Amino acid sequence: LNHNYNFNIKYSEKSYLNENDNIQTRIIIIEKIFLENSSIQIKIGNETRIYPVSTEADIYIDNINSNLKNIKENSVAEIIIKNGIISRININTSLKPNGTLKTQNKLYGTIKNVSKDSIGFLYKEIIEPNFSTKDKIEIIPMSENCTITKNGIKINNISDVKQNSLATIVIKDKQAIEIILEDENGIFIGSIIEKGNNKITIETTDNKIFEFEFLENAKILRNNQVIPVNQLKIGDSIEVNTKLNKISSLISKGYKSKKQGIIKSIKIDDNICIIKIEDNKNNCYTYYINNSTVDIYSIRLLDNVTLYLDSSEVYAIDILQRKQNKTLNGKISNIDYNKKSITINTYNDNLPVTVFINNDTIFFDYKTLENIELNKLTKNSTVYVVLKDNVNNQASYINIVSQ
Repeated sequence: LNHNYNFNIKYSEKSYLNENDNIQTRIIIIEKIFLENSSIQIKIGNETRIYPVSTEADIYIDNINSNLKNIKENSVAEIIIKNGIISRININTSLKPNGTLKTQNKLYGTIKNVSKDSIGFLYKEIIEPNFSTKDKIEIIPMSENCTITKNGIKINNISDVKQNSLATIVIKDKQAIEIILEDENGIFIGSIIEKGNNKITIETTDNKIFEFEFLENAKILRNNQVIPVNQLKIGDSIEVNTKLNKISSLISKGYKSKKQGIIKSIKIDDNICIIKIEDNKNNCYTYYINNSTVDIYSIRLLDNVTLYLDSSEVYAIDILQRKQNKTLNGKISNIDYNKKSITINTYNDNLPVTVFINNDTIFFDYKTLENIELNKLTKNSTVYVVLKDNVNNQASYINIVSQ
């Protein structure tokens, strides 16, 4: 932060800074307050961190003794951090952050290797917001003036950057202009967006996306019950404590609910299914289904359903009504871009049927699990077509099964 703040702070005789005791003082912005676990999310320059606040912390607002409940978001403060725990907060309400940092392209992930002018960086690319990612690794050149910081302290020697460190990379003109290292032993608050074998991917309250593995003896609580890793649910709200960048303890909160709506899309992978439904107010919602616990092949597009949810995971489905749309299954024999139609030879009777396309027709590729455009269709592709107008053969969905 490029501001000159004038704080009049009275320290007790025992509150002097001593590097041997790992005491730091910082000018920060308080972004979020978490009363349940007595911690705050702070911004130091271009970094964000979550720190626990000591139960005996001295908290002052305009030099008046106060408490955590009275702190407001976006307050400018001076804090004292001792051994990773905030022991003092001093807020001056007359000070406001001047402007915001210029938005840059940021990547969140793990440093895999380091050289004098570039880094190998593994990060998560979002495929389906809040549910699905894929690993990407890139060699990112560092700009001549690239800065490296950790806890707001500048690191001058690139050799001090450790392999497998969690980091945020700020990129401009395809070069890293800033590398912000996370604490190896830290606190992360957010929600689970993906699960794997002994690991989870989380999105933090400051919109970072990190993947964590669990230590062998990690303690996991969900709704105050000790559970194994595989009983965590996507969408759970979590607080994670890490040790050497692995989860040492995790507290999770899940919630059961139900949602009614019309199925708008179904994306099926080897182990999971992602389903989107639209409610009676035209709001769309996305949920996750474990293929081994729910029969996903019993549901169809445009079914009116009630989903029974544990956080964002579906554990049961009631089909309330099935719209009797005519469906066709076969191979494309002709594509007429002028008339916006395709002709398919159906598998049932091997007769050609022409299907017409309008602006609302959705094309979905089951191989890439993505929507595609009309010009991506090819002859001899196997398709599954749902008609919304049986008389005029107008297609609502054209699903590409194989090409």
